Amino acid sequence: MVANGELDFAIVTSDKSNADLIQEDLMQDQIYLCVKDSLLREYYGDEAEDIKMRSLQGASVSDFARLPFCIFANNMGQRIHVCFEEANVTPKIRLNTTYTQVCTTVGFQGLVAFFASQVNLTNRQSEIPPDMNIFPLLCHGEPMYLHLSLLRHKQRYLTHYSKYFLELLSAFCSAAEQAPVSRITNGTKG
Repeated sequence: MVANGELDFAIVTSDKSNADLIQEDLMQDQIYLCVKDSLLREYYGDEAEDIKMRSLQGASVSDFARLPFCIFANNMGQRIHVCFEEANVTPKIRLNTTYTQVCTTVGFQGLVAFFASQVNLTNRQSEIPPDMNIFPLLCHGEPMYLHLSLLRHKQRYLTHYSKYFLELLSAFCSAAEQAPVSRITNGTKG
């Protein structure tokens, strides 16, 4: 749509390029594995504390293989499936969705473990239950990120309003990258 002139710009996670478009890096949006403490304890009992401590600096899906998951049916979900394949784990998928809101809602209720990006968690920070464990997701031993880019047409003039919006977007992305979201709970019930 940007290439056809239907949109002024778009925010994408794709690395595909087009000669007519300018692609500007916005941020590396880190992916987190989120699981409510009660769900982790239900499936792992006394092992839960060891898993939490081991995962605070980076979580491997192999440590969470017993849990039910909500997985995205989109680009992020495809990348997460690679993590499961790498760990030789078949996830117990209870819900597939393309909507972040669905995963976080059922995850916040403790029905499933789920994956969320830094931006999503930052935006919903006030809704995150106090007993939610949030671990940086590792894949191939490295933290997983979604690369967010801004696409705009080389021949398209940007209005002052569009430029101002892009300045605000850049400031938002910079602040979101800096917001700490990793945490473990202290075993409180919730």
